[in-house]
Amino acid sequence: MRKLGILIVTLLVLFSIYFYKKKRIHENKNTIHVTVIEPMEHKAMDSIVAGFSETLAQDKKYKFKMKTENAQNDPNLLRSLLEIEKNSNSDFVVPIATAPTLMAISTIHNKPILGLAANFTEDDRRKLKYCNVTVIHDEIPVDKLLTFYLKAYPKVKTLALIHSPTDKIMPDVKKALEFGKQYGVKITPFMITSLPEIVSTLHSLPESIDGVFILKDSLVVIGIATIAQYAQEKHVPLMTSDEGSVEDGAHFSLGVYEKQIGESGAQLLLDLIHSKKNICNAPLEEMKNLSVFINNNSIIKSKMNSENIIQAARELKYNVTLVK
Repeated sequence: MRKLGILIVTLLVLFSIYFYKKKRIHENKNTIHVTVIEPMEHKAMDSIVAGFSETLAQDKKYKFKMKTENAQNDPNLLRSLLEIEKNSNSDFVVPIATAPTLMAISTIHNKPILGLAANFTEDDRRKLKYCNVTVIHDEIPVDKLLTFYLKAYPKVKTLALIHSPTDKIMPDVKKALEFGKQYGVKITPFMITSLPEIVSTLHSLPESIDGVFILKDSLVVIGIATIAQYAQEKHVPLMTSDEGSVEDGAHFSLGVYEKQIGESGAQLLLDLIHSKKNICNAPLEEMKNLSVFINNNSIIKSKMNSENIIQAARELKYNVTLVK
């Protein structure tokens, strides 16, 4: 009886070990490791990541282990982070913004890349030797942005366009200048390569400037509070291209909810995982529901009002959101 008891206990232990290992294997199969790469710290980045992580957490079949890396606006650090990801245990790499997405595409060829808020076309994807990418595209054409600006402020004739020298931004600067020539608006570009240059650039703006315009430009947006202060003192409208910059003091913008970018990206990733599709066959998704974001406090401090902005939004059928 004693030997039989020992045998039964041994069998129970062996069965326990077997089922434990089987459970662990099952858990590992249903655990997806995701690395998000932010180019810098910014409110918009936080909103995108929040939308992304919250949507993934709602999935009932898979467990997601997500880590977020921040490149601190340093291209060398960004490159190092991406090099590390080549040999990490991440199943997906998720860079935010165009420059990190393009660098990820050139660096990582052995795992899928999902770019959020990235400007990347189907033609770009066809040219890739290693097709392992799709994106959530949130860029709004420059002519659409400027059309709205002039709809809200038709008397503006001289615009300062403050921008960085990034490859993503320069083509849009050129398009803005072409738009200005076509519609009789003098658009003067002012390029900055670092945050400290914003102050000196603002001091150098001519008195004739009666409006300021910012593209979806990560470097410039970090210093938006300083630019907003200038606009308040000069009583000129400051339009940007994202929600977060309006929260930080810009008068108004035409863009999309940053959190929705993350939510759309997470939903696309879930569709890929559940359907087991190759990421190269996934659509390049575009954010289409545009909103006008208005900061009434900043507008009042600038001795203006938001009625003309709201009216322009209604005429062009954009949603209006008042931010604090």
